[in-house]
Amino acid sequence: MTIEPIKQESVYWVDFIRVVSIFFVVMIHVIEKIINNWNSYPVQLQMIANMYDSIVRMSVALFFMVSGWLLLPKSENIRTFFIKRFSKVLFPFIIWSIIYLFWNCGIRLGACDSLWISRLFFVHGTSHHFWFMYPLLGIYILVPVLRLLIQPDKKHILWYFIGLWIIFQPIMSIATEFWDFKTNFILPMATGAIGFFILGYLLGELVISYRLFVMAMIGWILSTIFIAVATQMLSKYLGSFSYFFYDYLSLTGVINAATGFIMLRWLSEARPISTGIVSLYIQKIAKASFGIYLIHIIVLEVLDRRNPWISINIDIGNPIWSIPFVTILVFLICFFIVNAMQKTKILKKIIP
Repeated sequence: MTIEPIKQESVYWVDFIRVVSIFFVVMIHVIEKIINNWNSYPVQLQMIANMYDSIVRMSVALFFMVSGWLLLPKSENIRTFFIKRFSKVLFPFIIWSIIYLFWNCGIRLGACDSLWISRLFFVHGTSHHFWFMYPLLGIYILVPVLRLLIQPDKKHILWYFIGLWIIFQPIMSIATEFWDFKTNFILPMATGAIGFFILGYLLGELVISYRLFVMAMIGWILSTIFIAVATQMLSKYLGSFSYFFYDYLSLTGVINAATGFIMLRWLSEARPISTGIVSLYIQKIAKASFGIYLIHIIVLEVLDRRNPWISINIDIGNPIWSIPFVTILVFLICFFIVNAMQKTKILKKIIP
């Protein structure tokens, strides 16, 4: 997750994508109550949850892509780069990992033995949404090396890399999943989220015409529909929920994220998004995006089951309205909490 604008003090389309992305992340975790208990819900509710979840699937990929556009062209020495990343990303992540450790252990802290805690910190994350931080931090370590590839007259080489990444990541995963195809011929560097990092830089440099926007919008709509339909059908066939087409590294996930990135870049310049009070709040929320990511699971759990009054989750009504309602409620609560914390000198260090 990118924390601060790098290329200049404020890049509005970057702020807009960050806001959309973090809102989508919150919605994913609101919806997972149905996804994680798939067979406990009737088909109609499954389809509604799946529809919403398919729409917001591009969120994680968008964060990687924005990070790539912001960080790769930056010229700074390795020491400066890692000092910034430590203060803005790693330090808050460590502190919040400890907070979530105590939050999840609660009064059962004695049951959290050293091996379990070690696995949480170094494998799973002390909260399930922290999985994202591990590939991100891994890519950060490689950024000084990746910057050597960023040359204005050598972008065709980067597109060549993207071609390799598509073959050895999403296409290979399809071959393995559906045809049990296996090979020892692999390209370790052309796998994982690193492709989104470089793709974000390349797409961020594009000049987006209205024609390109329309093509991207059609691509995003079709890929979203495909994810929803394919997920529903495969889950029905398997008898349990299938995450295969939800994977941000799947072929449809890559298409969905790339077209969504272009579409959102163009929309960020459209009225009324780019003018007046809307643009002001977009910038404010973007500044709080990392903080919202850090705390939203706690807010969700407090509203759902860790308060003595009423459980607020998507089961309060039909998911058609309860999913967006709970998402907006959690999102706003998180924003106001983060905004208040960022105004406090000490707390600002753990929620930049």
